[in-house]
Amino acid sequence: MRTIGTSITLIMLSLSSSAHADNWGHWRGPTGNGAADSASPPTEWSSTKNVKWKVELPGRGSSSPVVWEIVQDTPDIASPLLSSARLYFHKGKSGLLSCVDAATGKPHYMASRIQGLDGIYASPVAAGGHVYLTSRTGTTVVIRDADELSIVATNDVDETVDATPAPVDSELFIRGEKHLFCIAVAE
Repeated sequence: MRTIGTSITLIMLSLSSSAHADNWGHWRGPTGNGAADSASPPTEWSSTKNVKWKVELPGRGSSSPVVWEIVQDTPDIASPLLSSARLYFHKGKSGLLSCVDAATGKPHYMASRIQGLDGIYASPVAAGGHVYLTSRTGTTVVIRDADELSIVATNDVDETVDATPAPVDSELFIRGEKHLFCIAVAE
């Protein structure tokens, strides 16, 4: 099977209208899920009807400006993680981890091997100043959310894990092949 390089791009948009940052604070809307329940935009429009404003785009209007690009050692299944102005991503399914400055693309570290991680399907997640990296073997490696790679702990649930863990408050939910785990400090 042929691996196709993936470009990671950051989009820089500047908006000037009645949509304020406090109303649309996430890429996918006020709640981050693509839904804006309190919004009621028109259901009909044309190039002139119901257009409040429009601005000409330089070049092709089918994409946003690419401010930096990485074409090697990029993900193919797992999504990148943006946390604390850093972008974390695995090379393909290999478990090799990279971390770059989100604004510039400058590497903090690239394609670093982390013992216990291979066959990655789950996306990295961040919570409490840490990044959680989960392998299909059921191993989750916890690293510091920092410019330098620093392993905090290595954990294992002893079964296959393909899904991305979900941090909620002080708990981490991991869906394994046979169980749903709720990871929390023992009381």
